[in-house]
Amino acid sequence: MTTRVDHHTEAATELLAEAHEWLADGDFLQASEKGWAAVERVAKAAAEARGWPYASRGDLYRAIDHLADETSDERLQRLFRSANALHQNVYEGWFTAEFVADSLKDVDKIIRRLSAALGCSPPGIRPDQEPISLARRSSSGTTASAPLAGRR
Repeated sequence: MTTRVDHHTEAATELLAEAHEWLADGDFLQASEKGWAAVERVAKAAAEARGWPYASRGDLYRAIDHLADETSDERLQRLFRSANALHQNVYEGWFTAEFVADSLKDVDKIIRRLSAALGCSPPGIRPDQEPISLARRSSSGTTASAPLAGRR
């Protein structure tokens, strides 16, 4: 049975592949849209796995912030912001092919990191580093999976 986490993670991988196809075709707006959608889906997968809300972009930013804090991986925030710039490009159309291509590399990185942390490796994704842990670190050194306030 496919879970929501699996569904979101698989969709993220498919969307990233579509983003690269659109980029190759010279449609930077569609490439940007698919790249943002890919990160949005993998962030939803991480939030779903933790029982956190993910109905809004604000929910996704909070989830990424909490994951970055809990894992001491500040790169997650930078990668997410890079993907959000792709979302902005859908409306503004400012980015060159090179900028979109570089941003899609960041999309690939965050998908790899969060997929590995979720214990899954969707088709085409092979984590190239140690996965981050989605377990929450406590001051006593133990780990737990405590949800955020405002659970859905």
